[in-house]
Amino acid sequence: MANRPDRSYLNDAIHLMDGTRLIDAKVAAVDTTVDRSKDVVVSANRELERHQQWLERHSEVYLKELKWAKRRLRRHDLIRACKQAVMVPMQLVSSGYVALLPGARRTLANRAKYEQLQNRINAVDRPSR
Repeated sequence: MANRPDRSYLNDAIHLMDGTRLIDAKVAAVDTTVDRSKDVVVSANRELERHQQWLERHSEVYLKELKWAKRRLRRHDLIRACKQAVMVPMQLVSSGYVALLPGARRTLANRAKYEQLQNRINAVDRPSR
């Protein structure tokens, strides 16, 4: 039997090469995942920038609408206060007239009765003179 050369190192080298191929495949998969993640980050930043621009535009519109609504509320409150300022005296006057009306009627009726009575007295006094 001839001496066979020691080839165990070849098995070790083959095993290391298989491990290296496996690691290279995993590194390639990780690189692909990292590239996709970078694309997602770029896309998210672009979307965030577009949303920021939208928000700025709508913030301006919102502030204009808010100013308009506040001005309208102030005007509405002023109109209500003016109406109230006019209505309160009118209500007081009308309620005063309503309260005084029966008394005025009685006074007029009493005055008419007084005049009738005075006329009767004068009529009685005249023939005796």
